[in-house]
This record gives sequence, C-alpha cells and structure tokens, in this order.
Amino acid sequence: MLRRLWTPRKQPLAVNLEKLKAMPPDAVIDVTPYDLQEERGRLWRGASLGALALNLAAGDHKLNTRNYNRHADDNEIWFTTDYDGARGYAEDPNTRRQFTPQHAADLGALTGVEVPDKLPTIVYSVEGTPKGVERVGDRGDYYFSTAPVPFQQMDPHSRAAVEEILGVQVPPPRGK
Repeated sequence: MLRRLWTPRKQPLAVNLEKLKAMPPDAVIDVTPYDLQEERGRLWRGASLGALALNLAAGDHKLNTRNYNRHADDNEIWFTTDYDGARGYAEDPNTRRQFTPQHAADLGALTGVEVPDKLPTIVYSVEGTPKGVERVGDRGDYYFSTAPVPFQQMDPHSRAAVEEILGVQVPPPRGK
C-alpha cells in the first residue's frame, strides 16, 4: 500500500508592499540589538527583503531566498558567524541579485502591485542552529544548509520588523 508523504500546505500571505516600496532601494534594515551582534556562534545573513516578500506571498514561509541563478525550490542558504560580514553582504550591491527583475514580476503578479527590482535588504540572525547546517571547509566563519529554514527561526527583532514592513503576521510552522 502506498502512503502519501506529508507535504507542507502553502499559505500565501497578502503582503503589503507600500512601506517597502517607499524605502530607499539601497536601505539596509538592521534592528538587532548590540548584545545579539556580539553573541558568539550566532549565525547571520544579509538578504533581500524583496526575496523574503516573494517567499511569503507565494506561501513559502522560509528564509531560503531565491538566488539569481537558482530555482525557487533550491533551499541552499548561506550564513556567517561574523555580524560585520553579514552587514557588509547586505550593503553589497550584488546582494540585490537575490531579487531579479523576474522575481519582481512574479511578486507583482502575486500582489497586483508593480514592484521595482531594486529593494532594501535586511541583516538578521537565526535562533538556534537550523537543520542541516554545515561548516564550509576551511572558511571557518561560513556555513550553509540545504534544508528549509522556517521564517519563524529569524531573530525576533528582525522578524517583527519584516512583518511590520510587509504588513503580515507569519503563522508558526504547522505542528508548533
């Protein structure tokens, strides 16, 4: 007898893009308190708010953003233990490649709003260690995971900022 595997139910969220679109496209959202920035072993990431908005609008409540050369179902996500490195990545114009013109069109189709392809980024950390995280060879402060990292694992300060900017309340993962 074949058993059907459980797959997560997608819950698209009605993201409100007005605040995000009103921000300067080169803005970096960074609301983490200094004590978190100094915490040893914490995993940090710089990411496109547009890519996170696209995930939430599409019903993917995960932090794994669509990279410019990756498919939507590619869960690879990179972290660093260096806050300044993550901040530098968020400030780097190349980070904007996480959110391409095609992604902007996709988000526009989901929301009915015209979306620019240059949007602010965010620096955030994750609570605990996500599943499947591995250290990257001899690059001691870099880590990656190919497992989905739930949105709710974002540090509470950054999570609250993203939810407020996008006008959403992301429900906890099913079964939590």
